[in-house]
Amino acid sequence: MPDRERRGVVRAAVGVLTEPMLLALLAAGAVNMAVNDPVDGAMLLSPAVLVTLVALVQQARAERALDRLRELASPPATVVRDGRRRTVPSREVVLGDLLVVGEGNRIAADGEVVSAEGLAMDEARLTGESLPVEKDPGSQVAAGTLVVRGSGAVVVS
Repeated sequence: MPDRERRGVVRAAVGVLTEPMLLALLAAGAVNMAVNDPVDGAMLLSPAVLVTLVALVQQARAERALDRLRELASPPATVVRDGRRRTVPSREVVLGDLLVVGEGNRIAADGEVVSAEGLAMDEARLTGESLPVEKDPGSQVAAGTLVVRGSGAVVVS
């Protein structure tokens, strides 16, 4: 999912307050306060305030949920670069990287297994296979599959 610029509270409030129906409610409340009874006007304005607050809270929740989804969509990957192990977001994995994988890891990119110690993958998302698939050196692995047993290294192809 693409990163999006975060909207501040002020920009979010302006977005909510420029909704036509809310503007009509605010105008009706202001006119009623000025021409008629201030209590009636306040009663018309109170739902507008409530709607604005609810919209701002919902927007903040939605942005937090999207941030969590972005994290899930790009889980960390352990790569060996320049002889050193690093943990990077999977979107930063590049062709030729050596992925170090172990039980519970999602494979960050398609590649070829170069070493394996009891390595088995859950490929159900791709093949529908209900049982783990054993992987040996030379086997191909696909991005998004899950290591269910063992460990190994994969060269990103």
